[in-house]
Amino acid sequence: MSRISFQRNTPEGWQDTIKRMVALNGVKLDPAVGREVIKYLSDNLGLAPEEAKAAAYEAERRVVVDESASATDELKNLCNACHSLGRVISQRRTRPEWELLIAMHRGWYPLVDRQVFRRMGPAPQDRGPDGRPPDARHPSEKAVDHLAKTYPFQTPEWASWAATKRSPRIEGTWALSGYEVGKGPVYGRVAIAAVPNAPDEFTTEATFTYARAASR
Repeated sequence: MSRISFQRNTPEGWQDTIKRMVALNGVKLDPAVGREVIKYLSDNLGLAPEEAKAAAYEAERRVVVDESASATDELKNLCNACHSLGRVISQRRTRPEWELLIAMHRGWYPLVDRQVFRRMGPAPQDRGPDGRPPDARHPSEKAVDHLAKTYPFQTPEWASWAATKRSPRIEGTWALSGYEVGKGPVYGRVAIAAVPNAPDEFTTEATFTYARAASR
């Protein structure tokens, strides 16, 4: 439980954690219980809206070509080789937890040190233009340092959000617009209603039309 208590994640991130525990550790979990666990973790160890915004493209499956704004070169080289940086920046951990995450990768994927967690040659020896010796730490050590400072477990955003946490107020009728490859623009509406006796659960009903079909 201590591992869980020192990290925060999106609902999709907690779902991936549960799936990994089932697939790799043989955890037996009823789907209904699994949903309750994910909901509890997301409610109590989730992200504030300000924290989640930068990584929303990961959960929404949007293509982001340039992720350079959210990472150093070391982080991109270490993490982006196998998955998007959205999976990384949607997490918040203590420094020991970020170190354990690196250790988990090495434990489950033994080739990762040679394929990804690598220095690409010997440690630099020459001094930089400013005369100072170079940063000779291993790339994974630099990455952990960046993650611990940029995505810590405790943040002002989460403290503020957790203090005023409430069920989302999304009931009503909402406009829908989008685009489907091969079919073109789509528009319509989505009606959202709260589930009786469960104010933080909702049902949705969507009606939509493809613009090309409507214009015929």
